[in-house]
Amino acid sequence: MSRETTEIDAQIKGRTSKGRAVLSWLLAASMTATSRRCALLTRRLLLLARQSVIAVEQCFFVH
Repeated sequence: MSRETTEIDAQIKGRTSKGRAVLSWLLAASMTATSRRCALLTRRLLLLARQSVIAVEQCFFVH
């Protein structure tokens, strides 16, 4: 596993509670990808999804 992949995985496993099950499932699916490039792109998409969940939580649950 590359350093970039490891760092992205660590960020995906961040502090959000909502959507964690879905993100965990997608992360597991990305690990089964046959292509390393495909797996890395999937992880980047998961990170973007996680960041979106955080933004929504901050908008609706912090205020």
